[in-house]
Amino acid sequence: MSRFSLLSGCSIDASVRFIQSIEEEFSVILMDKMNVTYRNKDHIQYIPLKDFRKMAKKKQIPSSVIVFNNLVLDKGEYETQWEVPAASSWHSRYF
Repeated sequence: MSRFSLLSGCSIDASVRFIQSIEEEFSVILMDKMNVTYRNKDHIQYIPLKDFRKMAKKKQIPSSVIVFNNLVLDKGEYETQWEVPAASSWHSRYF
């Protein structure tokens, strides 16, 4: 049995509503995979994926930059894989 077969439509809907409430409260978009959020020194940057890709290819962003991995599936992954170096994430293909 996969981890997803245990989820009901109601629990998924509740999770999506929770994320949407965070997006609304903080004026951010968390569920759009076409954007990248990363740490730039003491600031959080949020840019379109196409711009992140260009900056990475031009070496304006190092592969060690910390990105926020919106593909985490559960609390365990959130605790260990939410903030990771780009080189250790799906973003690595751009470096």
